[in-house]
Amino acid sequence: MKLKNANLLVVDDREETVRVMSKFLQDECQNVYIALGVSEAMEILQNHTIDIVISDYEIDHLSGFDLLDQVRPNYPQTFFVLITAYQSLEQEAMQKGVDLFFKKPIMSLDNFIEKLEGLFE
Repeated sequence: MKLKNANLLVVDDREETVRVMSKFLQDECQNVYIALGVSEAMEILQNHTIDIVISDYEIDHLSGFDLLDQVRPNYPQTFFVLITAYQSLEQEAMQKGVDLFFKKPIMSLDNFIEKLEGLFE
């Protein structure tokens, strides 16, 4: 599979962030779904085949790790990308099974896309 054929889910509790991210990603993949929380993300995962979840670390009163804990056992084939301002979380994120970790702000969108494409290699 290639990124162009992939379905992505962007999860963040800030509506502006998911809108900007989805607008940027829409030309790079098949479909971009957006969720403003963990429960909304899980509903989308139950109703659509999602290849990559791109999640912020802080989602309302939950975390990206809470979402990861629900995604991994139920959708093991789905890649999980975590984006956060907390560089200190990288090691823990990788230990928990995050496929890609990005520190905010993402400085190079081309690099971000390249790393997403690399998930399918």
